[in-house]
Amino acid sequence: MAPDLPAAGYEGPRSRLDALVAASVALNAAPDLGALLRRILDLATEHVGAERGALFLVDPETGGLTADIFHGEEVARIRLARGRGLAGEVAETGRPVRIPDAYADPRFDPSVDATTGYRTRSLLVVPLRHRGGGVVGVLEVLNKRAGAFDADDEAFLEAFGAQAAVALETARLVEERVRAERLAAVGTAVARLVHDLRNPLGGLKGYAALLEQEAPPELRARCVAGLRRQAERMHRMLESILDYVRRGDAWLYAQDDLDRLVDETVADLGAAFAQEGVDVRRAPGRAGHARVDAHALRRLLDNLARNGAEAMPEGGALEVGARRVEAPAPGIRLWVRDSGVGMSPRQRERLLAGGGSEGKADGTGLGWGIVKAIVAAHGGRLEVHSAPGAGTEVAVWLPPGGVPEGDADQPR
Repeated sequence: MAPDLPAAGYEGPRSRLDALVAASVALNAAPDLGALLRRILDLATEHVGAERGALFLVDPETGGLTADIFHGEEVARIRLARGRGLAGEVAETGRPVRIPDAYADPRFDPSVDATTGYRTRSLLVVPLRHRGGGVVGVLEVLNKRAGAFDADDEAFLEAFGAQAAVALETARLVEERVRAERLAAVGTAVARLVHDLRNPLGGLKGYAALLEQEAPPELRARCVAGLRRQAERMHRMLESILDYVRRGDAWLYAQDDLDRLVDETVADLGAAFAQEGVDVRRAPGRAGHARVDAHALRRLLDNLARNGAEAMPEGGALEVGARRVEAPAPGIRLWVRDSGVGMSPRQRERLLAGGGSEGKADGTGLGWGIVKAIVAAHGGRLEVHSAPGAGTEVAVWLPPGGVPEGDADQPR
Protein backbone atom coordinates (compact mmCIF):
# COMPACT_ATOMS: atom_id res chain seq x y z
CA MET A 1 0.00 0.00 0.00
CA ALA A 2 1.45 3.37 -1.08
CA PRO A 3 2.03 5.91 1.71
CA ASP A 4 0.04 9.13 1.95
CA LEU A 5 1.59 11.65 -0.41
CA PRO A 6 1.16 15.40 -0.76
CA ALA A 7 -0.78 16.75 -3.72
CA ALA A 8 1.38 17.43 -6.76
CA GLY A 9 1.22 21.21 -6.61
CA TYR A 10 3.95 23.61 -7.71
CA GLU A 11 4.97 26.96 -6.27
CA GLY A 12 8.16 27.65 -8.19
CA PRO A 13 9.13 30.58 -10.43
CA ARG A 14 6.45 32.22 -12.58
CA SER A 15 8.20 31.17 -15.77
CA ARG A 16 7.90 27.53 -14.80
CA LEU A 17 4.25 27.96 -13.80
CA ASP A 18 3.59 29.37 -17.26
CA ALA A 19 5.50 26.44 -18.74
CA LEU A 20 3.37 24.00 -16.71
CA VAL A 21 0.15 25.54 -18.04
CA ALA A 22 1.48 25.50 -21.59
CA ALA A 23 2.55 21.87 -21.18
CA SER A 24 -0.93 20.90 -19.97
CA VAL A 25 -2.48 22.44 -23.09
CA ALA A 26 0.06 20.71 -25.34
CA LEU A 27 -0.58 17.31 -23.75
CA ASN A 28 -4.31 17.54 -24.33
CA ALA A 29 -3.71 18.38 -28.00
CA ALA A 30 -1.80 15.15 -28.74
CA PRO A 31 -3.72 13.20 -31.43
CA ASP A 32 -3.11 9.67 -30.10
CA LEU A 33 -1.38 7.66 -27.39
CA GLY A 34 1.88 7.28 -29.31
CA ALA A 35 2.13 11.00 -29.99
CA LEU A 36 1.23 11.73 -26.37
CA LEU A 37 4.08 9.57 -25.03
CA ARG A 38 6.57 11.37 -27.24
CA ARG A 39 5.11 14.77 -26.28
CA ILE A 40 5.38 14.01 -22.55
CA LEU A 41 9.06 13.16 -22.91
CA ASP A 42 9.84 16.15 -25.13
CA LEU A 43 8.21 18.59 -22.71
CA ALA A 44 9.71 16.98 -19.59
CA THR A 45 13.28 16.99 -20.91
CA GLU A 46 12.91 20.52 -22.31
CA HIS A 47 11.63 22.13 -19.10
CA VAL A 48 14.15 20.55 -16.74
CA GLY A 49 17.10 20.78 -19.13
CA ALA A 50 17.67 17.03 -19.47
CA GLU A 51 19.45 15.31 -22.34
CA ARG A 52 16.88 12.55 -22.73
CA GLY A 53 14.17 10.71 -20.85
CA ALA A 54 12.12 7.56 -20.58
CA LEU A 55 8.44 7.10 -19.84
CA PHE A 56 7.63 3.74 -18.25
CA LEU A 57 4.06 2.49 -18.32
CA VAL A 58 2.89 0.06 -15.65
CA ASP A 59 1.30 -3.17 -16.85
CA PRO A 60 -1.83 -3.45 -14.64
CA GLU A 61 -1.69 -7.27 -14.74
CA THR A 62 1.99 -8.00 -14.08
CA GLY A 63 3.16 -4.77 -12.49
CA GLY A 64 6.12 -4.76 -14.90
CA LEU A 65 7.30 -1.65 -16.73
CA THR A 66 7.73 -0.96 -20.44
CA ALA A 67 9.33 2.14 -21.94
CA ASP A 68 10.31 3.57 -25.31
CA ILE A 69 13.44 5.74 -25.02
CA PHE A 70 13.50 8.46 -27.66
CA HIS A 71 16.66 10.23 -28.78
CA GLY A 72 16.23 12.17 -32.01
CA GLU A 73 14.87 9.67 -34.54
CA GLU A 74 16.21 6.68 -32.58
CA VAL A 75 13.88 4.63 -30.39
CA ALA A 76 14.91 1.86 -27.98
CA ARG A 77 12.33 -0.25 -26.11
CA ILE A 78 13.20 -1.62 -22.70
CA ARG A 79 11.28 -3.74 -20.23
CA LEU A 80 11.73 -4.04 -16.48
CA ALA A 81 10.35 -6.64 -14.11
CA ARG A 82 8.23 -5.44 -11.21
CA GLY A 83 10.31 -3.63 -8.57
CA ARG A 84 13.51 -3.73 -10.60
CA GLY A 85 15.72 -0.65 -10.83
CA LEU A 86 14.89 2.90 -9.83
CA ALA A 87 11.85 3.04 -12.07
CA GLY A 88 10.49 -0.12 -10.46
CA GLU A 89 11.14 1.31 -6.98
CA VAL A 90 9.30 4.55 -7.78
CA ALA A 91 6.40 2.60 -9.31
CA GLU A 92 6.03 0.56 -6.10
CA THR A 93 6.56 3.32 -3.51
CA GLY A 94 5.07 6.27 -5.35
CA ARG A 95 7.98 8.45 -4.18
CA PRO A 96 10.36 10.37 -6.46
CA VAL A 97 14.08 9.62 -6.59
CA ARG A 98 16.80 12.17 -7.41
CA ILE A 99 20.41 11.05 -7.87
CA PRO A 100 23.29 13.43 -8.72
CA ASP A 101 25.79 10.62 -9.53
CA ALA A 102 24.13 7.49 -10.93
CA TYR A 103 27.08 5.08 -10.75
CA ALA A 104 27.79 6.05 -7.15
CA ASP A 105 24.29 4.97 -6.07
CA PRO A 106 23.80 1.19 -5.49
CA ARG A 107 20.14 1.43 -6.52
CA PHE A 108 21.07 2.38 -10.07
CA ASP A 109 20.89 -0.50 -12.58
CA PRO A 110 23.57 -0.02 -15.28
CA SER A 111 22.13 -2.78 -17.49
CA VAL A 112 19.90 -0.27 -19.31
CA ASP A 113 22.96 1.77 -20.23
CA ALA A 114 24.60 -1.44 -21.43
CA THR A 115 21.56 -2.16 -23.62
CA THR A 116 21.26 1.32 -25.11
CA GLY A 117 24.94 2.34 -25.18
CA TYR A 118 24.17 5.52 -23.25
CA ARG A 119 26.09 6.77 -20.19
CA THR A 120 23.89 8.05 -17.37
CA ARG A 121 25.38 10.69 -15.06
CA SER A 122 22.45 12.14 -13.09
CA LEU A 123 18.79 11.27 -13.04
CA LEU A 124 15.39 12.24 -11.68
CA VAL A 125 12.51 9.78 -11.48
CA VAL A 126 8.92 10.71 -10.57
CA PRO A 127 5.68 8.70 -10.46
CA LEU A 128 2.66 9.37 -12.65
CA ARG A 129 -0.43 8.93 -10.50
CA HIS A 130 -4.03 8.81 -11.74
CA ARG A 131 -6.93 10.53 -10.00
CA GLY A 132 -7.33 7.69 -7.51
CA GLY A 133 -3.69 7.90 -6.45
CA GLY A 134 -2.45 4.72 -8.11
CA VAL A 135 0.76 4.81 -10.14
CA VAL A 136 0.14 4.34 -13.87
CA GLY A 137 3.66 5.14 -15.01
CA VAL A 138 7.09 6.51 -14.16
CA LEU A 139 8.80 9.48 -15.78
CA GLU A 140 12.59 9.43 -15.79
CA VAL A 141 14.87 12.20 -17.06
CA LEU A 142 18.61 11.76 -17.48
CA ASN A 143 21.69 13.95 -17.43
CA LYS A 144 20.85 17.56 -16.71
CA ARG A 145 22.89 19.70 -19.09
CA ALA A 146 23.89 22.23 -16.38
CA GLY A 147 24.80 20.59 -13.07
CA ALA A 148 22.52 18.11 -11.32
CA PHE A 149 18.76 17.99 -10.90
CA ASP A 150 17.57 20.03 -7.88
CA ALA A 151 14.51 20.19 -5.64
CA ASP A 152 12.75 22.67 -7.95
CA ASP A 153 13.21 20.30 -10.90
CA GLU A 154 11.67 17.55 -8.80
CA ALA A 155 8.67 19.65 -7.74
CA PHE A 156 8.08 20.85 -11.29
CA LEU A 157 8.31 17.33 -12.75
CA GLU A 158 5.90 15.93 -10.13
CA ALA A 159 3.32 18.59 -11.03
CA PHE A 160 3.92 17.95 -14.71
CA GLY A 161 3.60 14.20 -14.08
CA ALA A 162 0.15 14.69 -12.55
CA GLN A 163 -0.96 16.45 -15.75
CA ALA A 164 0.64 13.75 -17.89
CA ALA A 165 -1.13 10.98 -15.93
CA VAL A 166 -4.53 12.58 -16.60
CA ALA A 167 -3.71 12.93 -20.30
CA LEU A 168 -2.55 9.28 -20.43
CA GLU A 169 -5.72 8.07 -18.75
CA THR A 170 -7.86 9.99 -21.23
CA ALA A 171 -5.85 8.80 -24.24
CA ARG A 172 -6.09 5.18 -23.12
CA LEU A 173 -9.86 5.43 -22.70
CA VAL A 174 -10.21 6.96 -26.17
CA GLU A 175 -7.95 4.29 -27.67
CA GLU A 176 -9.94 1.51 -26.03
CA ARG A 177 -13.18 2.96 -27.37
CA VAL A 178 -11.75 3.30 -30.89
CA ARG A 179 -10.44 -0.27 -30.74
CA ALA A 180 -13.84 -1.54 -29.59
CA GLU A 181 -15.58 0.35 -32.40
CA ARG A 182 -13.11 -0.98 -34.95
CA LEU A 183 -13.58 -4.56 -33.75
CA ALA A 184 -17.35 -4.12 -33.87
CA ALA A 185 -17.09 -2.78 -37.43
CA VAL A 186 -14.85 -5.66 -38.53
CA GLY A 187 -17.25 -8.08 -36.83
CA THR A 188 -20.14 -6.62 -38.82
CA ALA A 189 -18.14 -6.91 -42.05
CA VAL A 190 -17.33 -10.56 -41.31
CA ALA A 191 -20.98 -11.28 -40.47
CA ARG A 192 -21.96 -9.72 -43.79
CA LEU A 193 -19.41 -11.88 -45.58
CA VAL A 194 -20.71 -15.07 -43.96
CA HIS A 195 -24.26 -14.04 -44.82
CA ASP A 196 -23.40 -13.34 -48.48
CA LEU A 197 -21.26 -16.47 -48.94
CA ARG A 198 -24.38 -18.61 -48.67
CA ASN A 199 -25.48 -17.45 -52.12
CA PRO A 200 -22.41 -18.43 -54.22
CA LEU A 201 -22.07 -21.61 -52.14
CA GLY A 202 -25.60 -22.53 -53.14
CA GLY A 203 -24.68 -21.91 -56.76
CA LEU A 204 -21.59 -24.09 -56.48
CA LYS A 205 -23.63 -26.96 -55.06
CA GLY A 206 -26.28 -26.57 -57.76
CA TYR A 207 -23.84 -26.54 -60.67
CA ALA A 208 -21.95 -29.49 -59.16
CA ALA A 209 -25.21 -31.46 -58.92
CA LEU A 210 -25.96 -30.77 -62.58
CA LEU A 211 -22.48 -31.90 -63.62
CA GLU A 212 -23.00 -35.21 -61.82
CA GLN A 213 -25.85 -35.96 -64.22
CA GLU A 214 -25.47 -37.13 -67.81
CA ALA A 215 -25.64 -33.55 -69.10
CA PRO A 216 -25.10 -32.64 -72.78
CA PRO A 217 -21.89 -30.72 -73.63
CA GLU A 218 -23.68 -27.36 -73.89
CA LEU A 219 -25.13 -27.68 -70.36
CA ARG A 220 -21.79 -28.88 -69.01
CA ALA A 221 -20.08 -25.81 -70.49
CA ARG A 222 -22.67 -23.54 -68.83
CA CYS A 223 -22.12 -25.31 -65.50
CA VAL A 224 -18.35 -24.90 -65.73
CA ALA A 225 -18.79 -21.19 -66.50
CA GLY A 226 -21.18 -20.91 -63.56
CA LEU A 227 -18.72 -22.63 -61.21
CA ARG A 228 -15.98 -20.23 -62.25
CA ARG A 229 -18.33 -17.28 -61.75
CA GLN A 230 -19.25 -18.39 -58.23
CA ALA A 231 -15.59 -18.93 -57.33
CA GLU A 232 -14.78 -15.43 -58.58
CA ARG A 233 -17.63 -13.97 -56.53
CA MET A 234 -16.35 -15.68 -53.40
CA HIS A 235 -12.85 -14.37 -54.13
CA ARG A 236 -14.22 -10.80 -54.44
CA MET A 237 -16.08 -11.18 -51.15
CA LEU A 238 -12.90 -12.22 -49.35
CA GLU A 239 -11.00 -9.35 -50.99
CA SER A 240 -13.67 -6.94 -49.77
CA ILE A 241 -12.82 -7.84 -46.16
CA LEU A 242 -9.14 -7.11 -46.77
CA ASP A 243 -10.09 -3.81 -48.43
CA TYR A 244 -12.27 -2.97 -45.45
CA VAL A 245 -9.42 -3.54 -43.00
CA ARG A 246 -7.00 -1.51 -45.13
CA ARG A 247 -9.13 1.50 -46.04
CA GLY A 248 -12.74 0.98 -45.03
CA ASP A 249 -15.55 -0.12 -47.28
CA ALA A 250 -16.31 1.88 -50.44
CA TRP A 251 -18.80 1.74 -53.30
CA LEU A 252 -17.08 1.19 -56.65
CA TYR A 253 -19.26 2.58 -59.45
CA ALA A 254 -18.66 1.93 -63.16
CA GLN A 255 -20.67 1.62 -66.37
CA ASP A 256 -22.01 -1.94 -66.42
CA ASP A 257 -24.42 -4.10 -68.41
CA LEU A 258 -27.47 -4.64 -66.20
CA ASP A 259 -28.96 -7.22 -68.56
CA ARG A 260 -25.85 -9.40 -68.36
CA LEU A 261 -25.95 -8.99 -64.58
CA VAL A 262 -29.57 -10.20 -64.42
CA ASP A 263 -28.96 -13.04 -66.90
CA GLU A 264 -26.05 -14.37 -64.83
CA THR A 265 -28.05 -13.96 -61.62
CA VAL A 266 -30.95 -16.00 -63.03
CA ALA A 267 -28.59 -18.76 -64.22
CA ASP A 268 -26.80 -18.97 -60.88
CA LEU A 269 -30.00 -18.86 -58.82
CA GLY A 270 -31.54 -21.52 -61.03
CA ALA A 271 -28.66 -23.85 -60.19
CA ALA A 272 -28.69 -22.91 -56.50
CA PHE A 273 -32.44 -23.48 -56.00
CA ALA A 274 -32.93 -26.43 -58.35
CA GLN A 275 -32.90 -28.93 -55.49
CA GLU A 276 -35.47 -26.85 -53.58
CA GLY A 277 -38.15 -26.98 -56.25
CA VAL A 278 -37.85 -23.27 -57.07
CA ASP A 279 -38.18 -22.38 -60.76
CA VAL A 280 -36.14 -19.22 -61.44
CA ARG A 281 -37.24 -17.25 -64.50
CA ARG A 282 -35.95 -14.20 -66.38
CA ALA A 283 -38.74 -11.66 -66.83
CA PRO A 284 -39.12 -9.90 -70.20
CA GLY A 285 -37.57 -6.45 -70.60
CA ARG A 286 -34.10 -4.94 -71.00
CA ALA A 287 -32.36 -2.25 -68.97
CA GLY A 288 -29.12 -1.59 -70.86
CA HIS A 289 -26.08 0.02 -69.26
CA ALA A 290 -25.87 2.24 -66.16
CA ARG A 291 -23.25 3.49 -63.73
CA VAL A 292 -23.62 1.14 -60.73
CA ASP A 293 -21.68 -1.00 -58.30
CA ALA A 294 -22.42 -4.29 -60.08
CA HIS A 295 -21.06 -6.44 -57.27
CA ALA A 296 -23.34 -4.67 -54.78
CA LEU A 297 -26.41 -5.01 -57.03
CA ARG A 298 -25.70 -8.72 -57.38
CA ARG A 299 -25.68 -8.98 -53.58
CA LEU A 300 -28.99 -7.13 -53.52
CA LEU A 301 -30.63 -9.52 -56.02
CA ASP A 302 -29.22 -12.56 -54.20
CA ASN A 303 -30.63 -11.39 -50.87
CA LEU A 304 -34.07 -10.65 -52.34
CA ALA A 305 -34.08 -14.00 -54.15
CA ARG A 306 -33.12 -15.91 -51.01
CA ASN A 307 -35.92 -14.21 -49.09
CA GLY A 308 -38.31 -15.15 -51.88
CA ALA A 309 -37.16 -18.79 -51.91
CA GLU A 310 -37.60 -19.02 -48.14
CA ALA A 311 -41.18 -17.80 -48.59
CA MET A 312 -41.84 -20.87 -50.79
CA PRO A 313 -41.03 -23.86 -48.55
CA GLU A 314 -42.88 -26.22 -50.92
CA GLY A 315 -41.30 -24.73 -54.05
CA GLY A 316 -42.69 -22.26 -56.56
CA ALA A 317 -41.74 -19.64 -59.12
CA LEU A 318 -39.18 -16.85 -58.70
CA GLU A 319 -39.00 -14.08 -61.29
CA VAL A 320 -36.06 -11.69 -61.69
CA GLY A 321 -36.19 -8.76 -64.09
CA ALA A 322 -34.85 -5.37 -65.12
CA ARG A 323 -36.15 -2.82 -67.59
CA ARG A 324 -36.13 0.86 -68.40
CA VAL A 325 -39.32 2.81 -67.81
CA GLU A 326 -40.49 6.31 -68.77
CA ALA A 327 -43.54 6.71 -66.51
CA PRO A 328 -44.24 7.97 -63.97
CA ALA A 329 -40.62 9.18 -64.39
CA PRO A 330 -37.61 7.95 -66.38
CA GLY A 331 -35.62 5.32 -64.55
CA ILE A 332 -34.52 1.69 -64.22
CA ARG A 333 -36.64 -0.89 -62.44
CA LEU A 334 -35.13 -4.08 -60.97
CA TRP A 335 -37.41 -6.56 -59.28
CA VAL A 336 -37.68 -10.00 -57.71
CA ARG A 337 -41.13 -11.61 -57.50
CA ASP A 338 -42.02 -14.85 -55.73
CA SER A 339 -45.16 -16.98 -55.58
CA GLY A 340 -44.81 -17.57 -51.86
CA VAL A 341 -46.95 -17.03 -48.79
CA GLY A 342 -46.98 -13.23 -49.06
CA MET A 343 -47.12 -10.69 -46.24
CA SER A 344 -49.78 -8.98 -44.21
CA PRO A 345 -49.96 -5.14 -44.32
CA ARG A 346 -48.33 -5.01 -40.87
CA GLN A 347 -45.42 -7.23 -42.00
CA ARG A 348 -44.97 -5.11 -45.13
CA GLU A 349 -44.89 -1.88 -43.11
CA ARG A 350 -42.41 -3.37 -40.65
CA LEU A 351 -40.17 -4.48 -43.52
CA LEU A 352 -40.14 -1.05 -45.17
CA ALA A 353 -39.43 0.56 -41.80
CA GLY A 354 -36.25 -1.50 -41.54
CA GLY A 355 -37.36 -4.21 -39.14
CA GLY A 356 -36.40 -7.11 -41.38
CA SER A 357 -38.44 -10.19 -42.22
CA GLU A 358 -40.09 -12.35 -39.60
CA GLY A 359 -40.08 -16.01 -38.76
CA LYS A 360 -36.69 -16.99 -40.21
CA ALA A 361 -35.15 -19.37 -37.68
CA ASP A 362 -31.75 -19.44 -39.40
CA GLY A 363 -31.65 -15.83 -40.57
CA THR A 364 -28.84 -13.44 -39.66
CA GLY A 365 -30.98 -10.31 -39.71
CA LEU A 366 -28.55 -8.70 -42.18
CA GLY A 367 -30.22 -9.27 -45.56
CA TRP A 368 -32.77 -6.46 -45.56
CA GLY A 369 -30.29 -4.02 -44.06
CA ILE A 370 -27.83 -4.84 -46.87
CA VAL A 371 -30.58 -4.28 -49.47
CA LYS A 372 -31.54 -0.89 -48.04
CA ALA A 373 -27.91 0.27 -47.83
CA ILE A 374 -27.27 -0.68 -51.48
CA VAL A 375 -30.42 1.05 -52.69
CA ALA A 376 -29.57 4.22 -50.76
CA ALA A 377 -26.00 4.24 -52.12
CA HIS A 378 -27.43 4.17 -55.67
CA GLY A 379 -29.85 7.02 -55.05
CA GLY A 380 -32.77 4.65 -55.50
CA ARG A 381 -35.94 3.71 -53.69
CA LEU A 382 -37.71 0.50 -52.69
CA GLU A 383 -41.24 -0.70 -53.24
CA VAL A 384 -42.82 -3.82 -51.75
CA HIS A 385 -46.05 -5.27 -53.17
CA SER A 386 -47.49 -8.22 -51.29
CA ALA A 387 -50.63 -9.81 -49.91
CA PRO A 388 -51.22 -12.99 -47.87
CA GLY A 389 -51.24 -16.01 -50.19
CA ALA A 390 -50.43 -13.89 -53.27
CA GLY A 391 -46.64 -13.76 -53.14
CA THR A 392 -44.32 -10.76 -52.85
CA GLU A 393 -42.62 -8.44 -55.31
CA VAL A 394 -39.75 -6.20 -54.20
CA ALA A 395 -38.85 -3.53 -56.75
CA VAL A 396 -35.82 -1.26 -56.81
CA TRP A 397 -36.01 2.02 -58.74
CA LEU A 398 -32.72 3.54 -59.89
CA PRO A 399 -31.94 6.82 -61.71
CA PRO A 400 -31.92 6.34 -65.53
CA GLY A 401 -28.14 6.65 -65.81
CA GLY A 402 -27.32 5.06 -62.47
CA VAL A 403 -25.16 6.92 -59.96
CA PRO A 404 -24.04 10.37 -61.26
CA GLU A 405 -20.36 10.97 -61.96
CA GLY A 406 -18.47 12.39 -58.97
CA ASP A 407 -20.08 10.03 -56.45
CA ALA A 408 -17.39 7.34 -56.72
CA ASP A 409 -15.90 5.53 -53.75
CA GLN A 410 -18.34 6.83 -51.16
CA PRO A 411 -17.94 5.21 -47.70
CA ARG A 412 -20.38 2.38 -47.13
